[in-house]
Amino acid sequence: MNLKLNGMQINNKEILILVSFEEQDKEYFEHIIRNLNDRGVQLDDIAEIVIFLEKDYIPGLNTEIAIHAIKKCYINVKHKMLL
Repeated sequence: MNLKLNGMQINNKEILILVSFEEQDKEYFEHIIRNLNDRGVQLDDIAEIVIFLEKDYIPGLNTEIAIHAIKKCYINVKHKMLL
């Protein structure tokens, strides 16, 4: 079975790799969150710091946007560590 993703053909093997990376990312992120929670740190706490530091530079920044950005940062850091 072949699929198209953003105009590119992908075969079964490539699909499995993509799914596996997505699953690894989820597991990695959940591991990080558990470690932070064990230390008494919540994502909302980090979001509050992000908002305090960035509110003058990013109009409309709120907790939801900050948490989304934090989650993306964790995943990006993981991928850079693997390279």
